[in-house]
Amino acid sequence: MLSEKGKQLLVLNNFKFFKHHTSKKNEVTWRCVINKCSAKVYTLGQNAQLINTDKSCSYHSHASDGTLNRQQISNACKRKAVDSIVEKPSKIIRKEVSNYANEGDLIAPDLKLIARNIHNARMHCFSKLPTSRKEVHEILSLLDIKTNRDFEIAMHQAVFEIFPKTEVFGCRFHLGQAWYRKIQNLGYAPQFNSANDDVGKWLVHIFGLPFLNPEEVAECFTEYFIAHKPENAAITEFCDYLVDNYISNESIFPPKMWARQCSDRVHTNKRL
Repeated sequence: MLSEKGKQLLVLNNFKFFKHHTSKKNEVTWRCVINKCSAKVYTLGQNAQLINTDKSCSYHSHASDGTLNRQQISNACKRKAVDSIVEKPSKIIRKEVSNYANEGDLIAPDLKLIARNIHNARMHCFSKLPTSRKEVHEILSLLDIKTNRDFEIAMHQAVFEIFPKTEVFGCRFHLGQAWYRKIQNLGYAPQFNSANDDVGKWLVHIFGLPFLNPEEVAECFTEYFIAHKPENAAITEFCDYLVDNYISNESIFPPKMWARQCSDRVHTNKRL
């Protein structure tokens, strides 16, 4: 069994011994956990086989350990708590207590100590909370940060300045807003909202580009949209706007920032 500090213990006749020394012959000396007690035993090999030597002392100057049963249950509960982080401590304690024959020996303070031990064991599964802004930045610099942001250059620059390794995804909601505002400025909002207008249909189909893979955007835009583009100056201006700002890999917001084919990734910072 393990001690409260996680050290290996040997239990013999309801007495606990700690590992004191290991010889070159793989002979292990175990001493009683009570400092003033001179009792000690010897084991050989990894199987902890007891051996009798002239140095052995089986006499204890104190009574047997009454907390042994609680400590055994506590160790079992801590192992279960770490293996199943989400399970309630009370449920773990009930299960483990029912597996021991001497469960009636436990009292309320024992159960409180077991619950505290479960809490302490689980705390080691998580990183310590940072105590300063510097520690926050150091921890975040080690993480693979991905974030959804609006299409604002200043905001992106601020994120990259603090977290250079951050991967930024553009919000589809704000991407659509930016494109639609451009359509409004060109005076084509009525056509866009009309189900029977050919120019409007062409504009609506443009909004499907964010659902492609980034490497497919430029090819699709060229072959399917530019090739069938309505011939007027406003639409040409809209196409130039998309190429300069979103379609080209050298644009301000390249496709890798806003195009994703998979549907299981969140692409908006707006709540649905």
